Amino acid sequence: VLKLDKEITIVGTTSGLQNVTKTTCGGTSAGDAVYQVVPLKTAPVTIELTTPPAFDRLLAVRAACNSDFNTSVCADQNTFLTYTLQTAQAGVPFHVVVSGHSGSAGAYTLRVRY
Repeated sequence: VLKLDKEITIVGTTSGLQNVTKTTCGGTSAGDAVYQVVPLKTAPVTIELTTPPAFDRLLAVRAACNSDFNTSVCADQNTFLTYTLQTAQAGVPFHVVVSGHSGSAGAYTLRVRY
């Protein structure tokens, strides 16, 4: 659980992680890094995911950890992804999932900020 005051930067890897969520854009067999983010103010929140080119990764932002029903975005571009959650509300958590396609795993930098 991460409390978002101004900015959070996480440097991590999905290597060795288990697949704990299913995502609509194809991350059904790769390890998942899942973060619950609790904004401390109501404002748009920007989520940036940066990875090396060899990591075939994806980013999902959703209201509940393992529910595609409330997924705001499920995206998979080349090495850099940015998404702005316009509906972030103070005290209402959302979940960020970093995963990969078809078992792909690797290093990432995740930034969450107002």
